Amino acid sequence: MKKSINIAFCIAFCLFLSVITGCNTPDNTEQESGLPRIKASLNESVNISDFAESIRVIRLSNDSIVRDIEKLLIDDAGNFYIIDSKGTTLQKFDKNGKFISQISRRGKGPGEYLEIYDFDIDNNQIIIYDSNRDDLMYFDMEGNFLSMKPTGLDYYLSFVSVNDTVYACHGGSYTDVFLNGEKIYETPRTPPEKRISGYIHSTHQLTKNGNEVYWERVYNDTIYRVTAKGAQPAFIIDFGPLKIPADIPMNNDILGNPDMYKYSRDPSNFQVSDKFISFHFVNALTIYNCIYNRETGKSYIFKFLNNDMNPIPFDGEVFAIRGNKLYMKMGVDDLCSYFDFLKSENKKEHKEIIDKITSIIGPEPLTEMDNPLIFEVTCK
Repeated sequence: MKKSINIAFCIAFCLFLSVITGCNTPDNTEQESGLPRIKASLNESVNISDFAESIRVIRLSNDSIVRDIEKLLIDDAGNFYIIDSKGTTLQKFDKNGKFISQISRRGKGPGEYLEIYDFDIDNNQIIIYDSNRDDLMYFDMEGNFLSMKPTGLDYYLSFVSVNDTVYACHGGSYTDVFLNGEKIYETPRTPPEKRISGYIHSTHQLTKNGNEVYWERVYNDTIYRVTAKGAQPAFIIDFGPLKIPADIPMNNDILGNPDMYKYSRDPSNFQVSDKFISFHFVNALTIYNCIYNRETGKSYIFKFLNNDMNPIPFDGEVFAIRGNKLYMKMGVDDLCSYFDFLKSENKKEHKEIIDKITSIIGPEPLTEMDNPLIFEVTCK
């Protein structure tokens, strides 16, 4: 989510590039040689058929507005829970895209929120964190307000909850663990002169797979596994010769260092399942997406994802993973622009493309005000 964050807020989220428990080397150095390694080269594009066997397109109904998808979670019944890009609503749709309900509403009353910074689902409860509060708000799966619990989550950006244990994160810099409102673990802080204070690389730095919690860090090449006892390296992202050299200092000077454009860095937006891991990273000013098959050890890296399975183009960023299913999205404004282009050419083959897309998404005309499309990609 691209939120405007004022100077005071940025200062509050100073990125403490701390020494993680159990790690004695700099953050831009590989932590454990025996860990699984995710190869991350620079490919222009891949075909989706390289790793997928089918795509289901889900059209979100327009009964409630989703400006864009900021975060997506899926419950055991296949229902979608979506924060819109403004952070002003949390909405529930069924597995076919039919609107079910909005979870609470904007306001300052009990169970109401001003801006949703993050949410999670745990123990059949929906949990919302509003940065304007120090509390987490708990709802049942139908959206009925249950309670508010103090956590001390003052100026945290993201959290996950596992069996009522809350893991909270400051902008990719450090992670604290709370249990029943009491802090039971925090990563060590780095001295102020070694902090990066002008950069927050992602809103959501924590993800979970069942009861396993994973964490990402700014300018790092490691995925960490977090428990109540601390954070330990779990996967190495192998950038090869494009890895940040150990002699580049990991402090505020890195923000203005032109040499940083030579290297791959800043993996973020992790999603993890037993089958796949996804994230994106930056090289120069370009974002690359990575989809990693944990069973085969093969990585699929791309700037552009070619949809060679149906004629609908879509964004290659993965918003959620469940097993071997990846969930991606596309804003309909892009698809409307694509339709306009095809119609302007007035060619028979272009009309055939439009007819094919219409047969997939339904006959109802698209407008730029429609909700995004969700793509459920079943992998091989």
